[in-house]
Amino acid sequence: MILYKYASISAARQIFSSARIGFSRPGFFNDPFDRPHVPTSATTDPISGVFEEIRANAKSHLWEELTAILSLTRSYSNALMWAHYADSHAGAVVEINVERAGFTDIGTNMIPAQFGTVVYSRHRTNGPFVSNFDEEIVVGATHRFVLDHYEKWQRLFLTKPLEWAYEEEVRVAKCLNGLEPKGNSANESGNCTTIEINNRPLHCFEFPREAITRLFVGARVSGTEVAALKEECAELPVIQAALDDVRYEMRFQAIQ
Repeated sequence: MILYKYASISAARQIFSSARIGFSRPGFFNDPFDRPHVPTSATTDPISGVFEEIRANAKSHLWEELTAILSLTRSYSNALMWAHYADSHAGAVVEINVERAGFTDIGTNMIPAQFGTVVYSRHRTNGPFVSNFDEEIVVGATHRFVLDHYEKWQRLFLTKPLEWAYEEEVRVAKCLNGLEPKGNSANESGNCTTIEINNRPLHCFEFPREAITRLFVGARVSGTEVAALKEECAELPVIQAALDDVRYEMRFQAIQ
């Protein structure tokens, strides 16, 4: 399973050199609708309703604080993605074999890539969960994928407004419970280095470098920069984008 990560040139360099990739907490995403919202269950009286709302809000907070998400996509040739997430076509796209990377492992990913396809909708799903959730999990401390709770994962982490559909996003979610707030540490989800970028934490999980299979560079990346990248990533095919002369799309050529 091949997926792609749009990034700046410096971030792409860091991903390759460190063999780590950044996961972010939903509260730091640019869309406030990405924050997980646990629905309340039906109650029979106003007092119970107040306590139920407190319970739901507490769960929402724990899921938000103790879950980190890697946002990937299915395409390397999306012009909007290049403009929005790859430094206005001056960045790069990292091609990742997610199976080699361990991002399909159901034991270390709360949401593995094969279950991480984002659903786009005009309307929010309201009301209590429909599923019974027979298998118990710990809120904010679940490191593995539990199929029984898939409805919950979809509603908390895998549904976005319809306007974002151009992203064709696929997510991988990991649990942060047990990790140190800064520096190197490890938990059941893997080895992680937590750093701060633009006043927000970024949780950089380790993965095998050989899971990176190709590197695409933007149409605005200079020849000098491309040559330097080709030297740094000698074992990787490096492919540069160019603007098509006839259609509003990009063509790609391997750098020899």
